[in-house]
Amino acid sequence: KEKWLEARRRYLTASEIPAILGQVPWESPLAVFGRKLGLIDEKEETEAMRFGTLLQPIVRDAYVQETKRQVRDVGDYTLLVSERYPFLACTLDYLILPVVPERGEGTLEVKTTGAFHRGEWSEGPPLRAQIQLQFQLIVTGLGWGSVAGLIGGQSFRWGDVEGDLDFQGIAIEAVEEFHR
Repeated sequence: KEKWLEARRRYLTASEIPAILGQVPWESPLAVFGRKLGLIDEKEETEAMRFGTLLQPIVRDAYVQETKRQVRDVGDYTLLVSERYPFLACTLDYLILPVVPERGEGTLEVKTTGAFHRGEWSEGPPLRAQIQLQFQLIVTGLGWGSVAGLIGGQSFRWGDVEGDLDFQGIAIEAVEEFHR
């Protein structure tokens, strides 16, 4: 885990992009910048983060059961780096095996959140999760993915997200500027 955390510091990761784009209320672009430069300590694991990790297999299993899709674990500490944008990286929660051959593999991003965030899921996965997934698609070159979430420990939601080349093009410009 320590080697993976150290490696992540060298890249902008998909999980940091929503904060860089100003879409995370509890995280600022400046905080990401400070951590990348070593001016701010890495975030300590919170209880919510710890339980999110522990619940990941349960959410994955709910997704598999509900969608009838199969997924593959690529490893908790596997860091994928973009060939086109070598400053971008991601760690996938899971890889979705091809639903139909012409669709190919997809990414599965798993989220857990408190009941007070239920409204963020009313029209699909929250924007910050969709942004994270779009950057996973940029890094991997895949064309689609799903976000699955356990809300308040008792409500399960999921939604497919197609790669959006228009959004990706605009967002990558902002992220490249941040990187510079």
